[in-house]
Amino acid sequence: MLFVMLIFGLTNFILTIYALVNLFTEAFTWTRVGLFGLVLLLATGFTLLAGYLTYRYILLLSLKKVYDMTLEQRTQISEDIVARVEHTFSGKKELSQAQLNLAVDWSKTVYRYYQGVTIFFQSGITQYLNRIPVTRLLIDVKEDILAGDHRIAAAKLRMSVDEFFDEHIIGSPSNIWTWLLLPVNIIVLYLLI
Repeated sequence: MLFVMLIFGLTNFILTIYALVNLFTEAFTWTRVGLFGLVLLLATGFTLLAGYLTYRYILLLSLKKVYDMTLEQRTQISEDIVARVEHTFSGKKELSQAQLNLAVDWSKTVYRYYQGVTIFFQSGITQYLNRIPVTRLLIDVKEDILAGDHRIAAAKLRMSVDEFFDEHIIGSPSNIWTWLLLPVNIIVLYLLI
């Protein structure tokens, strides 16, 4: 983060100084003053955007690292969910999403398995878990649950949750957009100057 902010800050500082020198060496016009103000505004905007993109990249990398380190908890949570949903499935042909959502209460589950984590992080974990369509994934393992294969159902559920999390929430974190923004930043500001 510091490296990105240093590169963008230094680049934009040099371009702003260049714009300031041009402002005072050329004939004075209000258009040049307005362009200098625009250069200053865009330089600040590009630096802040690069910081934001890098922050999101670091956040996704951290989230992926933490997620990878919680395999044991995710396995226990999957087993717990399968055990709680078993009685919901038994004897009923069609279940509503609301019935399954009651069986899978992420806030209680996260509190039970992540008690050592602060409330702030528990809330973040709950928000990310709420993005996972676990009810759909539970319906996919319904036959295993009804057959009494709890370990197999829990393993399938955990793998499905992991796949969904990797594909739709984390993706493949990359900071390429920040580095593509640098030449755009330089070209736009240079052309304005």
